[in-house]
Amino acid sequence: MLLVIAIAVGVTVIVLTRHRESEASPSATAVTGEIASADDTGPVSVVTDEPT
Repeated sequence: MLLVIAIAVGVTVIVLTRHRESEASPSATAVTGEIASADDTGPVSVVTDEPT
């Protein structure tokens, strides 16, 4: 039982470490510009005065 827990913890640490490393490297498919995407981390601006 203890062996199973130790293996599960070890696998979790390895997966999380690799995930952090992949987030740190810049993505080659990153879109720059004014297009919204699920990966947006910038500030949000709200239009309060729309000239129509």
